[in-house]
Amino acid sequence: MSWRRSSVLWFCLPFLIFLLIGWIDSMSRDSRLDCRVAGRSIMFQNHGSQISISFYERSPGVSRAPDWSVRPTRRKIAGREWFPLPSYLSNDAFSSYRWHDLNFSYWFILLVALGLWQLPWLWRYHRREHIRRAMPEI
Repeated sequence: MSWRRSSVLWFCLPFLIFLLIGWIDSMSRDSRLDCRVAGRSIMFQNHGSQISISFYERSPGVSRAPDWSVRPTRRKIAGREWFPLPSYLSNDAFSSYRWHDLNFSYWFILLVALGLWQLPWLWRYHRREHIRRAMPEI
């Protein structure tokens, strides 16, 4: 079977193209989605060759007014480096806020996706080899 007719190729190719477009877009624009509910907020951000997920929570002593909001923002930024390292930051030192920040680099996500993309083909190759070895030679 030709690789052009492989469902694995056509299933994963749009995902990889979407990641490449997001990577290029993150170099010139900062896209952000803030969601707040009752003193807790989560922020998704696409910036500087990274996808960032941040979680903020007020401490129990701070008033938790029922604020519901979703704010998407998008602004131009100066270009940043193409290959930053993935990172995780957390801070429990301040008394009024607790936050966690997780950054995934696009190059890391692409490498993981390409590695996972190869698994069905490797499984198929090993299955064919197993069948070939099990068949008697004529």
